Amino acid sequence: MAALKLDFSLSKVGSRSAPVGGSSGADSIAGDTKKLSLRSLLHYLWHKAELTVWTARWAGKRHWWNIRWHLIEAARQMTVKGGR
Repeated sequence: MAALKLDFSLSKVGSRSAPVGGSSGADSIAGDTKKLSLRSLLHYLWHKAELTVWTARWAGKRHWWNIRWHLIEAARQMTVKGGR
């Protein structure tokens, strides 16, 4: 089991207005590196589902439903805010 912190909401909440960016003049963007973005979560699940390693058992079996099943099984091993 792994407890994850996400940088995005898992539920859809009413419409929100886009954040207004101030012109502070900073050349770099600082982010919270302790939280996963949606892209990094997908990369992490892909890795935990062992889809980044080629084995002979995958020969001719990389269909979308097979990959989906492995990703869902990997996601079942994760918790976010105390829930699966």
